[in-house]
Amino acid sequence: MIQFVIAGAVVLGASTLAWHYNQKTDEEIDRQNKAYRDRDDIYSRYNSECSTNEDDYREQRRSQAKDYKELLLKEIEKHFEKVAPITKAYQELYDAITIEISAETTSPYRKSALRKEFSLIEDAQIRISEYAKYLEFERTKINQL
Repeated sequence: MIQFVIAGAVVLGASTLAWHYNQKTDEEIDRQNKAYRDRDDIYSRYNSECSTNEDDYREQRRSQAKDYKELLLKEIEKHFEKVAPITKAYQELYDAITIEISAETTSPYRKSALRKEFSLIEDAQIRISEYAKYLEFERTKINQL
């Protein structure tokens, strides 16, 4: 009976942790809100200056597009800054697990568990690498505009 209580507590605890870490941090929400405010400020600034002169209108829209481009590039750089430490931490963990698996003193059960974690770390490394490639692709695409 006690095993079921413990198993239930573990499942409940894991579910609570999963829910908690799936939520946006206050910093992320503030950063997103600031980006949205910046975008809205750019839009309102150029819409309020809209004139009937077609050349003036095109120049204003060109300037607005340039400001949007700078905002997007700034946000991409913020994401790049977050990717670098994650990549480094994954590599350190990957190296530590590799050393532990190859150690002669590690038991077969521990090696089996480490290999499982090793595959999860490899998956995470691939995902963060692909995310960095995606950010680079978006940066290149935005710079071509």
